[in-house]
Amino acid sequence: MKKLSWVIKFFLQIDYIKALKQFALNNSLIKLVAIITALIIYIYVGLENKVEKVIRVPLLLEKLPRGYVISGDFPPRYLTLWLYGSKGGMAKVDENEISARINLKKASKRVRTYSPVVYYDFPRSVKVDRMSPDKVEIKFSKRSKKIVEVEPTFINEPKEDVEVVVYKIKPKKINVYGPENILKDIINIYTEPIDLKDVTENTEFEVKISKNTSPWLEFNREKNFRVAVNIETVYTNRKITNFMSVDVKELLPELTIDKKSILTVEDIAINISIDHLDDFDESNDIYFYVNLSKIKTPGTYDIEVNTRLSDYVEIINFSPQSLKINILEKTVSELTNQIKK
Repeated sequence: MKKLSWVIKFFLQIDYIKALKQFALNNSLIKLVAIITALIIYIYVGLENKVEKVIRVPLLLEKLPRGYVISGDFPPRYLTLWLYGSKGGMAKVDENEISARINLKKASKRVRTYSPVVYYDFPRSVKVDRMSPDKVEIKFSKRSKKIVEVEPTFINEPKEDVEVVVYKIKPKKINVYGPENILKDIINIYTEPIDLKDVTENTEFEVKISKNTSPWLEFNREKNFRVAVNIETVYTNRKITNFMSVDVKELLPELTIDKKSILTVEDIAINISIDHLDDFDESNDIYFYVNLSKIKTPGTYDIEVNTRLSDYVEIINFSPQSLKINILEKTVSELTNQIKK
């Protein structure tokens, strides 16, 4: 019993915490394992909270020296940024406030390569991992001035009975500014398209400079251009009230047309050039015919009516557009008479 109490008293006197500390301090292997374990946990937790985000930001060009302009291929308007950081930090990023900028104050008459600089106060846990493009080539040229004529751009033809006789544009010339290497080849500046499709009388249009004009060019005019278009009637309408006969072409010799078939058209409407009104003769200037070259056997056929017109006549309408023709085989007597002739 005395031995047991002595053992209990011995274990109660031990400082276990101090003993564990001493054990850890004297055992380098355990310390190394503990450090590696803590590091793995730290990296795992840290990586689990990291995210990547891809955004587009505007590229701003600043401090271009006076007297210089950008020529060649224009720099991109946007850059792509890859952001990397913690979820919490990424949530604080305001994409609308981020921009990339290039300082052009050292511009000269040659090509220079710039590295865009991103402007934004990112949280400490977020960084710009990379950007595209990360290099931008910009070509510079001296800024020049040139007086250039303005030409209207017309699309679609007016109606068939009218034509554009003359047009006037105000102002006729404007000052154009831009790179000297581009400006030297500019002869005219063109307006936005003017649609003449429904124009039937003298009309005035207000238009701007074409959007397809070189982006390198600048103009000293923000107002619209006025284009006055004068229209003149070149055709007049006429209706032919009487019937006109339809001629037959390319019918095989052994075939003939039933005399009961009607070979006429009516309700003829035409356009005649004003310059040839006095010369018009319907019997000479309008010719209707049917081509029967594809008909090889007797029968009833629906044949399209064709026209041949003088240069100054246009057909508008006639009726019918096709004829129902009964084709017969010639009799022996008809063939005999044909041979005698």
